[in-house]
Amino acid sequence: MALWLVVLIPTIDPEELKKSFLRPASFLPAVLFALAVLGLLWTDVDRTGMLQGLGPVAKFAVLPLLIYHFQRSQRAEWTFIAFLVSCSALMVFSWFVYFAPGLKIGTAEAPGVPVRNYIDQTQEFALCVFALLPVLANSLRKRQVMAALGCTVLLAGFASNLAIVAVARTALLYFPPLLLLFAWKYLGRKTAILFLCGVVGLVVLGFSTSTNLRQRVELSIRDYEVERHTDLATSQGLRFFYWRTSFQAIVQAPVFGHGTGSTKTVFADAAKGKEGEWANAVRNPHNQILYVAVQWGLVGAILLFAMWYAHLLLFFGRSFTHWIGLMVVTQNILSSLVNSHLFDFHEGWLYVLGVGVAGGAITGLSTRHVPIIHPRRFSRPPPTAGYAGSYFTDWLEGANRPIQTALAVSVIFVISTSNIYWRWANDWIAVALALGAGWCVMAAVTKLFERRAYRAMRKEFGRDWS
Repeated sequence: MALWLVVLIPTIDPEELKKSFLRPASFLPAVLFALAVLGLLWTDVDRTGMLQGLGPVAKFAVLPLLIYHFQRSQRAEWTFIAFLVSCSALMVFSWFVYFAPGLKIGTAEAPGVPVRNYIDQTQEFALCVFALLPVLANSLRKRQVMAALGCTVLLAGFASNLAIVAVARTALLYFPPLLLLFAWKYLGRKTAILFLCGVVGLVVLGFSTSTNLRQRVELSIRDYEVERHTDLATSQGLRFFYWRTSFQAIVQAPVFGHGTGSTKTVFADAAKGKEGEWANAVRNPHNQILYVAVQWGLVGAILLFAMWYAHLLLFFGRSFTHWIGLMVVTQNILSSLVNSHLFDFHEGWLYVLGVGVAGGAITGLSTRHVPIIHPRRFSRPPPTAGYAGSYFTDWLEGANRPIQTALAVSVIFVISTSNIYWRWANDWIAVALALGAGWCVMAAVTKLFERRAYRAMRKEFGRDWS
């Protein structure tokens, strides 16, 4: 990455970089990084803790540059192909290691995981599965037999590897929504129903034949039962403990948080007087929203939600590149409910590179002087305007979403940090109702801001436009 920056910087056009940076998809990650830098001013950790807290956020400073670079580049597809080829090689090697463990070159304990760990491998293989599905559908539609056969072989390899060799339980969160998204975007109604029925059949077959898949699900159920009825430390029980500790810390500093790198101190204080695994002083609460909110409070959580929303809006399109970006963002958002994948090294860089390459390619293909309007809300684009008009209308669609998100996050925080609420609600009900209430607020406010955007469009481009 450092070498890429050295090569990129001499080629930057400051005016074009400024225009690219002013888009929400580029602007918001940089603001989140700037907030992390400012958070060093009110944290109470030592210099090492500051650097450990700032390091996971630094990658977001690169994201605007990636988007800017791939606006000008014609090689985004090469990046996607290189990723698929490398993951295919890893998948083949994974099968070799599964049957011949002596070939393993990494330190991962899970069988069939040659390097890194099974969570990172699952993230990569899942992305490949959902990237290949539209290619297979298109090949079948065009009757390209060899391309369809190649996609089928790769899909079978990745899917069976996830089912038989190694899969992370986090995949159970994002696989169903991504399957529904694929069916909605690429398949007709009847075909989608047949496809989803086929997927259900394959899942049932997988559960009946794959020991690995059954063990992952049974482990989740067992952890839940053990956590509810005993004091033994389980993966799920520790997560609930980290989440409760995080909520308590947020209540103490709800607006600006405890500062960059403060999570280690927060969890170290909570672990005092405990025994066994409960006494471990961790840094990661295993939830991305809480990880941000503990350090930078409601301000940081709003920026995080706004960044995710801006990136989702960027990828609501019909092209294959839109789909790549959409599945990267969706996977990260859903997996971040039980992990801190934006701040983890591997998953965080997957997000930055995926959004940077796909977002830059999409932005480069779009017409700069035509405002970006949500197709479901506006019947036709307004007449071509200068860049000032484009800049204004881009932000009507992009910038009102963070305002809605701010209201939603506020509701979530008010409900989730209420002591009365936590007295009667168990953990899953608490999380579900808090997120549901925030989503309802966002949905209700959406119509208000879209009406305001429509009126602003008419004011900007004249009453004749509709």
